[in-house]
Amino acid sequence: MDVNLIEETCRNTPKPKLCVDSLYSVPQSASADVKGLAHIMNDVVLRTKAQEVHTKIDLLIKQGTRPQSLLTCAQTYSLIINDKIKAVNDGLKDDQPLKTEQAMVDTVSLLNDCNSGLEHSLPGTPLIGMNTNVADLATVTKAIVKQLP
Repeated sequence: MDVNLIEETCRNTPKPKLCVDSLYSVPQSASADVKGLAHIMNDVVLRTKAQEVHTKIDLLIKQGTRPQSLLTCAQTYSLIINDKIKAVNDGLKDDQPLKTEQAMVDTVSLLNDCNSGLEHSLPGTPLIGMNTNVADLATVTKAIVKQLP
């Protein structure tokens, strides 16, 4: 594992520990360059966490918890998973870092809006922390993309 590249890359993000821990959890990180690390952070780590939260939200809705904010968050996660994460993958593939960065900025904004709604309708819900974690992963992904040549 190229510990030096992972640690150096993560040191230049706003959440170095989250970055290192996330990348170490994915074996493909061992042989990745910076672009590969951005792709792994987006498509493996961020997508997995976003899908976990989306599943949790769907379960709450099926159990009868239906405030509008929760329904809105479910739509937010569908947009993040189906549009924003895909936009990052496309941007990395097509060497369009600005498109990639904007998708992560949009993701963080959407999740902040989701949290604002939840704070009013379901205060104290663990979803707020889960959303914040996904937003932090998006911020780390954006910071890795900014390091691309």
